[in-house]
Amino acid sequence: MDRRAAPKRAIAYHLEGADDLGECDLDTLELKARLLELFRAPGYTPPLLPAVALELLAVTRKPNASFGEVVQLLGHDPMLAGQVLNIARSALYSTGEPPRSLDEAVMRLGLGRVADLFLRVSLEATVFRAAAYREPMDQLRRHSAFTAEAARLVSQQTCGLNEYAFLCGLLHDVGSAACILALSGPLKPLAPAGFARAWPCVRQIHESCSELLAKLWGLPADAALVLQLHHAPRVDGRVHPLAAVVRLADSFATRAGFGFMSEGNPEDFRESAAMLGLSESDLTRLTGTLEQLAARFAG
Repeated sequence: MDRRAAPKRAIAYHLEGADDLGECDLDTLELKARLLELFRAPGYTPPLLPAVALELLAVTRKPNASFGEVVQLLGHDPMLAGQVLNIARSALYSTGEPPRSLDEAVMRLGLGRVADLFLRVSLEATVFRAAAYREPMDQLRRHSAFTAEAARLVSQQTCGLNEYAFLCGLLHDVGSAACILALSGPLKPLAPAGFARAWPCVRQIHESCSELLAKLWGLPADAALVLQLHHAPRVDGRVHPLAAVVRLADSFATRAGFGFMSEGNPEDFRESAAMLGLSESDLTRLTGTLEQLAARFAG
């Protein structure tokens, strides 16, 4: 994979919500129209991710990925690698003596987990940053990180560990981040003083925007589909298991105090559990596990 920034690509994905303006007041109708226009533009370029983060995702999902290959890639961005090591040393991941080096962190956590964390710090450094809307972006960053960890745990205990569970949890609201970045950049003249006034419009299009970014970044097609479905996890009347996993994790994040605006409905928790075929005892067990995660995440 070429580590240079990808050139602009002509692309015109359909974004849902263009004709559903009911939730936006008259002051924000133009804002939503301009957001849609921006994201539909053939020359739209998504927020850039470090190429090494995308390459790590690809390498660690190969059946013959090697420890040396991953460590070598991590060395291409020492600053982000250092942040990964700091996270690996936190109470959330370190159950004993904290790892003393990145090599040790890779050995303890595994190749895939380190790649996931590298993507997390990459997003936090390059996508989840906007001075004009610092508070909602900080809230979104924390919400996404928690949802990613929760989705991984839910996936383990329901439909089996899915290699994209963490990825989809992390990126499910990245469309909201793209909207915030647009309101802090090219659409700043239209941006309201408080993000709460823009949120009803952003909420309507954020799923499709998340799917768009995943495709522009070259992420797996099924992962992109999950981002589009994470509030309504059905395709042709059938439940998409991973989308239901992300919906459950998203709703639990809101219940646990790691929500974002009104994006995750706590009442979706039980409905999503039913979609995944969880019994009451399964749900009680899972809830306990997620509450432990919330306690570690808060610490």
